[in-house]
Amino acid sequence: MRFVHLALAATIALGLASPALSAPKPEESWGRAGVDFETYRADSVECAELAYYADVSDTEQAKALVIGTRRLEAADRTSSDFIAQANAYAQINNSVRAPERIEELREAMQSIVDRCLTERGYVKFRLTEDQREHLGMLRSGSDERHHYLHSIASNSAALESQAVHEGKS
Repeated sequence: MRFVHLALAATIALGLASPALSAPKPEESWGRAGVDFETYRADSVECAELAYYADVSDTEQAKALVIGTRRLEAADRTSSDFIAQANAYAQINNSVRAPERIEELREAMQSIVDRCLTERGYVKFRLTEDQREHLGMLRSGSDERHHYLHSIASNSAALESQAVHEGKS
C-alpha cells in the first residue's frame, strides 16, 4: 500500500511540476540603467532571499496544503482497495486545489521580489523575441546568462523602449 501512495504522490508531483518543466522562456525581467554587474547580482540575490525566507506558514494557502497532506496520509491508512483509495486521493486533491494554492503562494513570493527591486530603483521590462531566443540558448544560472541579462538590464535605451507599464500588455 505504501508503494501505491508513493506512486500516486510521484504522479501528483510530476503533474504539478510539468508546467514548470515546459514553461516558456521568460518574457519579463528587471533592470536599472547604468547599474554595475556586482550591484545587479547582489540586488537580485538579496531580493530573492527575502522571498525565499518569507514565512508563509500562516497563510490560508499553506494551511490548506497541510490539511490536504494530512488527509492524504489518513486516506493511505484507511483502505486497501486501490480504486477507492485513488478516488479518495482525487477528491482530496480537488478539494484542496493544490496547483491553485501553490500558484497563489508563488505570486505572493514574487510580489516580495518585485517590491524589493522597485524599492531599489529597478523597472520591469519585456524581453524581445530575439533576446528570449538568445537567453534560451544559455544555461540557466551560468555566468554567461547573468552577464547577458545584465547587458540588457543596465542599458537605458533598452529599458526605455521595452519598459512594462502596469495595466498594459
